[in-house]
Amino acid sequence: MNGITLSCSLIAALLVSCTPGSERDAGAKGMKRALHANGLAVTIPETLFVEEYAQGFIISPPGPKDFREPQQVLVALTSDTVSSASRWNDTCRVGGLRVHYRVDEVQDAGAGEQYTFRAWVRGRRGCIRVLQVEKRFWPSVPDFDLAWTVIAGLGDGDNPQ
Repeated sequence: MNGITLSCSLIAALLVSCTPGSERDAGAKGMKRALHANGLAVTIPETLFVEEYAQGFIISPPGPKDFREPQQVLVALTSDTVSSASRWNDTCRVGGLRVHYRVDEVQDAGAGEQYTFRAWVRGRRGCIRVLQVEKRFWPSVPDFDLAWTVIAGLGDGDNPQ
């Protein structure tokens, strides 16, 4: 995958400052909790924007938006199960969650590479899916820190199974 390696220890180090420890931490200074009508809940830093859509949320960082290549994470609660389990061979623990993930890279002739981060977590009400797409030019590779921040916020007590 062109040198992309996401180690669980690196992921945990990135998330130390924003991982809520329990549901009562959801009200901690600098954090906010979004609750969807379908039961999906996520605790994230107050600085992030949250937009609700039918299956979940679109979460994006503050600042000017790049409408051609927006930085955003889609998180959705679905009733389906994950198919093709062999394609989800990367797993790690974030808080109490067992996260299955993968990163796909597509070479885009002359326009850099497109990296797609997909993850899923088994929840009480179904499968929680997380998606982030980024375009980068070599040698830069994405770290998907926004997606990992969202995943850390899923472990607040409502979602895990």
